[in-house]
Amino acid sequence: SMSVVNIKTKNKFGRWLKRYLNKRKIDVTTLAKKMGIGRRHITHWIQGTSHPRLVNAVFLIIALSRLTGDTPEDIFRELLEEIVKDY
Repeated sequence: SMSVVNIKTKNKFGRWLKRYLNKRKIDVTTLAKKMGIGRRHITHWIQGTSHPRLVNAVFLIIALSRLTGDTPEDIFRELLEEIVKDY
C-alpha cells in the first residue's frame, strides 16, 4: 500500500511523525487543517529542517489524538521513546 506521507526526513522527530501519520493514514493537509496552521510547518517538521515550538508540539499531540482516538499520553510516550535515543 502507498504511504500517505512521502517526504524525506533526517531526524528522529520527523521520522516518528511521518511513521505515525502513515500508520494512521493521516495526510499533511488533514493535520494542518486540524491544527489551524500551514502545511509547510508540518512538512518542515517531517523533513527535519525545523522542530515545532513547545506550544505547537502540544497542539500537534492534541490534534493527533482527536484525529485518531489515541490518548495524548500514549502519543507522547511513543514520541519520547523515539526521540530520546538522540540524547
